[in-house]
Parts: sequence; structure tokens; C-alpha cells
Amino acid sequence: MAGIWKQCPEIYENLIKSIAPAIYGHERVKESIILQLFGGVKKYLPGNQTIRGNIHVLLVGDPGTGKSQILQSSHNIAPRSIYTAGKTTSGVGLTASAVKDDFGEGGWTLKAGALVLSSGGICMVDELDKMDAEDRSAMHEAMEQGMISVAKAGIVTRFKSDTSILAAANPKMSRFEQYTPFIEQINLPASLISRFDLFFMIKDVLDKTKDEAITAHILKTHKSGELISQYKKKGKAFQKHEQEEIDLISAPPVDPELLGKYISYTRQNIFPVMTKDAIQAIGDFYIGLRDIGRKDGSYAATHRQLEGLVRLAEASARIRLFDTAKKEDAERAIKLVKASLSDVVTDPETGKIDYDIIMTGQTHTQVTNMRKILSIIRDKAAEMDNVPLQDVLNEAVAEGIDKERARDLIQKLEKNGELYRPRHNFLKPTRKS
Repeated sequence: MAGIWKQCPEIYENLIKSIAPAIYGHERVKESIILQLFGGVKKYLPGNQTIRGNIHVLLVGDPGTGKSQILQSSHNIAPRSIYTAGKTTSGVGLTASAVKDDFGEGGWTLKAGALVLSSGGICMVDELDKMDAEDRSAMHEAMEQGMISVAKAGIVTRFKSDTSILAAANPKMSRFEQYTPFIEQINLPASLISRFDLFFMIKDVLDKTKDEAITAHILKTHKSGELISQYKKKGKAFQKHEQEEIDLISAPPVDPELLGKYISYTRQNIFPVMTKDAIQAIGDFYIGLRDIGRKDGSYAATHRQLEGLVRLAEASARIRLFDTAKKEDAERAIKLVKASLSDVVTDPETGKIDYDIIMTGQTHTQVTNMRKILSIIRDKAAEMDNVPLQDVLNEAVAEGIDKERARDLIQKLEKNGELYRPRHNFLKPTRKS
């Protein structure tokens, strides 16, 4: 097997370029999807315990950045996959539906949905943010346990849903805002987002150099497509230089059908075990992340990131057809997790990694400042019945909290039920302590 790897040392680069070659850039996203397609190893432990090997990836991006095309390309490559999108999918369509059996004895039967049908493969869910909350809740159990519990029409059962999920969504306000935390810009619950191993923000950046490169790539891709369409209709053969140009621009380095067979083979035959060096590298990185959080009392990582690192390292080893996951595989996993965390869970106020953004929907800085404001209001409420809003804002500024930020935090405290407004421009805590 090592011999096969030596014959093609640039295999990672070729596989990355084979995902949506018509879409310029997004190498980190494409590398993550490649590792997702190969997947980690499902572990079987004593006492019928299992640890999932499926890798889940979430893409959140500005409109027109190619998310849907990346999903469609991955769908065409994956040996076993289901593609579904937004409002066209219900919870029943994701899990299972109860259907009356008119051709039998008139009883009810269950029909499998997308997450069940794609078991053993990958489920592409486009426009995840457009789904109803009840429909999205069906994904929680499937993502973590690999099973779906169904209780419908008097039928109580569980379906196997050993499925990787590749999902795409848009920001609430169509485009990302630079200084607003990620979790506030997406219409998805923190409990669902936290189940993804990797999440990426795909931004449409106004950069002239990048715009020129993207423009050139798109125009060349269209020209390539025009030549293929014209010659097919007229039954003409390509000249050598034209064929070379088309292959260079739009042909994936690895044919999708061949890549699908490659993925299928590795998932059935390659089950890597981590080396001591790989375990050490992953352990050191994870403890380092926890240390960052320990200093500030926040969480820079949780055990889900640790397990995600292992799955990514195993997938990297599978690509090389190795039965061991080495240090270089661990480093590849660490690189992607670093990129994902820096994209999504960086506190825009402090610039530090804060996983509380995903777990609780608020940054550690926000929680600390909310406690300060609540403490100010409670201290004043001990002296007066209703606390003037302006007094609270003045003290918040003295504590180092921006005035407009303080107003936002007061609104959050109201939504959380910690305080209320007995009359205009006055505040009162819901409880004294």
C-alpha cells in the first residue's frame, strides 16, 4: 500500500482540485469535504458501545460563493449520498413518514427519509437555515448517535442513520457583519451547530486581486463549457491545444467515478490505528486549547473537538491507504480544526478562541459583561424601587463597557427574563439575588 502512495505523493492536492473544479479557491473547505468523504473509523467498544466515525461539516456563506455547487459536486462523487434542500424537506422527509398500506391489510407502514436512506454514506443538506425548527431537531440524534427514533401511527422503532452530514446555510442578514459573533448571524440553534466537527464561514471579500483571479477562472470555465457544447452539437473533434486548455481549466485531476470507487474501497478495507506520535500531537494541541480557555475561564475547545481531530486524522490516513494514522495526519487534522475555530469561534471583541459562542450562543466576554450590568442593576434596586436606565448605562461605561454594547446586553437580559421595564427608561430585576 505504501508503494501506491509513493507513486502519487500529491494525492491530497489532486483530490482537493477534484471537488467542484469550476469553483475557484476554498481549498480548506474542499480539503475538509475530501476527509469527510473518506471518513473516520467507527469504533466498537465493550458493552455494545460505539463511537461514530462520521465527520460532519457545516458551510455558512454569503450568497453566490458556490456553496450549493460544492455540495452538488460532492454528491456526484460520493459512492452513496442523498441531496436535499431547505423548505422542500420536512422532518418526515429527513427521518421517516407513516404511510397507510392500501394494498395490504389497511395498516400503517413507515417509509425511510433522507438521513436513513443515506446511512453508510453522506447526506447533503442545502439551505439548512430555511428548514423549520421542528424539522432540524430530527438531525440531533442522527448526528451524534447514528440512529433515529420514530413514534408514529402506533409504530415505535429506531432506524439506523450512520450518516455523515454536509450542510450549507446563509447568514440571517444575507451577508456577514465583521464585528458580530458568528452564532448571532445564523438562524441555527447552538445545540445543532456544536455537533458539526468543522464549520466554515465563506465570505465574499472585496479584494481586487482575488476578484481578478476569480473573474479569470469563471470566464475560462465558461469558455471551456462553450467549446464542449459547440463541438458536441456539431460533431466536431477538438484540436490538441483546445483539449489541453479544457483539461487544464475544468477537468478534475481525478475522475469522479474513479474517486467514488477509491472512497468506497478505503471505507471497506482501510481501518487506521493512531501511532504514538499522532496521539501525542493531537493531545498536546487539545490541551493547549483548553489551557487558553483556563486562563480566562472560558472554553476554547470541548471533547467533541478532540474526537473530531481523531476522525480527521483517520480519514487522512485512509486517503494514503495506510493502516496507521501518523503525525502528519494529525497535523493535517489540527490545521483544519484551527482554521475552523479561527473562522467561527473567535470572539470579535478580544480576538481569542471561545467555544462558548457555539455551546451557549454567547461569548465569554458577553457573559462577563452581562453579569456586570445585572450586578449594577441589583445593587441599585436595593436602594430604589425602579432603576433609571441612564444610571445603569453610565456605570456600565465606567466599568469599561461601550454604551451601545451595554444597551444590547440589557436587551439580552430582558429576553432571558433576568430583568424587565416597569415603565419607560426604568429597569427592575426579576429577583433580588
